[in-house]
Amino acid sequence: MDNEQLAADIEAAVNEAYQEFINFSDTKAKRRPAEGGWSPKEIIGHLIDSASNNHQRWVRLQIDDGLSFPEYRHDNEAWVQIQYYNEQSWEALLKFWRHFNLHMASVVRGVRQACLEHIWVVDEDTTVTLEALMAGYLEHLQDHIEQIRSSLKTRQ
Repeated sequence: MDNEQLAADIEAAVNEAYQEFINFSDTKAKRRPAEGGWSPKEIIGHLIDSASNNHQRWVRLQIDDGLSFPEYRHDNEAWVQIQYYNEQSWEALLKFWRHFNLHMASVVRGVRQACLEHIWVVDEDTTVTLEALMAGYLEHLQDHIEQIRSSLKTRQ
């Protein structure tokens, strides 16, 4: 997928979800699923954390190849809890998430072809190219948007 298409897909996913989610109440967005897990607010918070971590990777990988940068996947529960996303305004979280992702799309558009193969060194056994990292970001975003949709629709 080329950068322009990837950026357009990020924008479309975020704008569509924002228009849909903004109509839900703060109370509804705060409810956690009966079986546990994150509330829609906490999922949006997690997506903000994902954007924050990936922003650093995407920018730094355009400066340096072979970047060693910490992974946060194993700590994402702590990230969500420490930031008290469930206590924040649903509208404020959504606006921040939307604008951050529109910025992320802008970053994608500016990535030079020569940087797409730059490598993020996750650990001694795992490396990921900038191109794969950006494509994976969109998949992650779409998966969690669907998770929120399902969660909010089951509570109408």
